[in-house]
Amino acid sequence: MVTVAQLSAVVIALALVVGAAGFGITRGFLTETDHSASVCRLRDVHWIPVISQVALPTSLPEGVSLTTACYSTGDIALWYGNEENNKVLLVSFVANNFSQDSAPTGDVPLKLGDLLGYVTDKTNPDGTRFYDVTFMRRGWVHGVGAYIGKNPGHPDNQVTPNELNAIALSMAEQ
Repeated sequence: MVTVAQLSAVVIALALVVGAAGFGITRGFLTETDHSASVCRLRDVHWIPVISQVALPTSLPEGVSLTTACYSTGDIALWYGNEENNKVLLVSFVANNFSQDSAPTGDVPLKLGDLLGYVTDKTNPDGTRFYDVTFMRRGWVHGVGAYIGKNPGHPDNQVTPNELNAIALSMAEQ
């Protein structure tokens, strides 16, 4: 026959085991998250936990809007485009942990208000041209880039370097 004291001891032990398991599971979710996986959503950035730390574009070419936003720890990628899919660009943000590897780089300095940006303008042997502007702001490397012109498998991209520069300036001046 089980006594009240034995039953109470079993209930207390069970409560401690369940409580410890719950604590362990919760702690695992909070500390061992797989940061390599990206999460993407359509036409919305408000769900990104660090979105207030970066400067979003305030100037975009006519008809261009956010299509997809992706986030993984320390990286944000925002794809913009128009309905015809002939003006597409990428705005990216990388958290700079004061590492030389994540500092903005480029071939040509570009004044963006009070900030200094860098432009990379490369044409590949296949004729594709990549244009990118990067700059540092609030501990994040901000980038605006696109393949311009020839765009295999898609309509040719008609976004211009001047439009990309204007987007970068709109972000830098915030």
